[in-house]
Amino acid sequence: MYGILVLSYLFANYIFLTYSTGTVNNILTQFYNATSLIWFFVVLYILKNPVILYGEQLLLEKINTATSEEVAIWRNKKKGNTEEEDLEVEKKVKGKVEEIIFALKKQEKELLQDFQWLPTLKELAFKIDYPQSHLKYVFKYYSYCTFGEYQNILKVKYAMKLIQSGYLDTRTIDSLAIKCLYTNRSTFYKNFKKQTGYSPTEYQEALATISVKDSIL
Repeated sequence: MYGILVLSYLFANYIFLTYSTGTVNNILTQFYNATSLIWFFVVLYILKNPVILYGEQLLLEKINTATSEEVAIWRNKKKGNTEEEDLEVEKKVKGKVEEIIFALKKQEKELLQDFQWLPTLKELAFKIDYPQSHLKYVFKYYSYCTFGEYQNILKVKYAMKLIQSGYLDTRTIDSLAIKCLYTNRSTFYKNFKKQTGYSPTEYQEALATISVKDSIL
């Protein structure tokens, strides 16, 4: 849509400037040029602020949707009916779910930059400045996993990141497991396979195959 809008703008300018000749059109030409410039800045502002087009909730939903290369964690829609014990929390969380998920993903990105520790639910709530009860609700109804499973997924995602950067080219899987805060290789192997569908070695080989195909194309 953005591309069509820009192309239409450029085409309209080309047609007008090409076929508008003579002194009769001078005033109209100046007027058109001035308004055209204004519209250009309006369109540019909209492109830099997509929330204007999508609305905040829809934009956050698009951002929070996992790509095919990621381990899916968050649901776009609520899972099941709300249990009676969670109704009060639901009232407080209503309208904030996408914001909370976005904050969690942002914190996750920061955590994976230097993966030295795994935050508890309390620590994570403090980091993103939301009550623990809100996070419990989001994990219960908008996540594919429990919080404990989420911690394991973070370890796997960090392992994926390291493999993508060539970690296994010069180091062992045992070293990778320790780097990702696993206490033993077998637990790491099992969790990695569960979340990605590959063993660490198979994942490395799959990445190499994709790289070769890209270089050929």
